[in-house]
Amino acid sequence: MALDKKRILSADDLGKETLSIPEWGGDVIVRGLTGEEREEYENMAAANKAGDKNATRHWRARLVAATVIDDDGNDVFGPADVQALSHKNAAILDRIVDVALRLSGLMDDESPGK
Repeated sequence: MALDKKRILSADDLGKETLSIPEWGGDVIVRGLTGEEREEYENMAAANKAGDKNATRHWRARLVAATVIDDDGNDVFGPADVQALSHKNAAILDRIVDVALRLSGLMDDESPGK
């Protein structure tokens, strides 16, 4: 039996994973990107490949802000938090980014900063 529109659109299909961040004193929940968010990420990567180095400014912090959620599935960070997140330890941001990229079906070598 084929799925109907209601079941498809209401499915919780982003995937999520809890990641321990001992340096921050606990865990974060990371979710995959939506289709729209992935397109924005891919457009940023394409702009970087085309020579626009500003396109990827704070890309790790932007990805962390877009994918870290609380226990209820709400975003922990917003666009206004990207600057502050960009000042956090890069290795920690990379651990979160790696999970977000994997959950979103993106490979590490597609990351604009790697």
